[in-house]
Amino acid sequence: MSLTLKVFLESASGSNEIRRFPLNTTAGTDFFTAAKEKIRQLYPALAHGHFSLYWQDPDGDRVAFSSTEEMKDAMAHVSDGVLRVYIPEPMETGETPVKSQQEQKPSDKPKPQPQPQEPSHSQPQGPKPASHSQGQNTESNGQVHVGVTCDGCEGPVIGIRYKCCVCPDFDLCQTCEGKGLHTEHDMFKITQPRVNPLNFLPPHLGRYINRYMREMAPGASSSSSSPNSGPNGGADSQ
Repeated sequence: MSLTLKVFLESASGSNEIRRFPLNTTAGTDFFTAAKEKIRQLYPALAHGHFSLYWQDPDGDRVAFSSTEEMKDAMAHVSDGVLRVYIPEPMETGETPVKSQQEQKPSDKPKPQPQPQEPSHSQPQGPKPASHSQGQNTESNGQVHVGVTCDGCEGPVIGIRYKCCVCPDFDLCQTCEGKGLHTEHDMFKITQPRVNPLNFLPPHLGRYINRYMREMAPGASSSSSSPNSGPNGGADSQ
């Protein structure tokens, strides 16, 4: 059985290159491969590249076929002895699809500009009670608080001094404050040593004088009565 193939090589420009040739479709032969080899000979542009074959069914749809069995289905719809085959022209190597005009057009929307940040005009504040977590991350400035002894380790206070806001005479060094000692009261954070004449005395003597001055302050009560006072507060009569 002989069949005529009418081949349309469709280019992107819209023009078609049309060729016709007879094809032997005897049963038992691979006439699909024979048809494809003949097409390669007729169209030099398809000699070394890959291409696909299509036929148009009664509904007007393009149907691809790539085997003898699929080609037989296309031949079953032939009524005039001519099978029309359509081949889209393959894209050459290195070509890229052309982008649409919308994709090529740059965006007209302006990019948001970063807003400049205004400098802070906050006023410096006085010493505040420091939390115990702040003392752990503050480095020591190396200055010695003369005359001040740490009530945690009984050593000198070097760097940052933490003074209790409630207790009359309770200080901690930076290390002991970082250990979480005396957490029941807030602490003042003192970074600069204060000048006190008593600070030039030995630490134990300075603390003794400070304690003595507090006991002698107005309103302080004596821990023991005078040995010369009587029951009513006067001198005993001989």
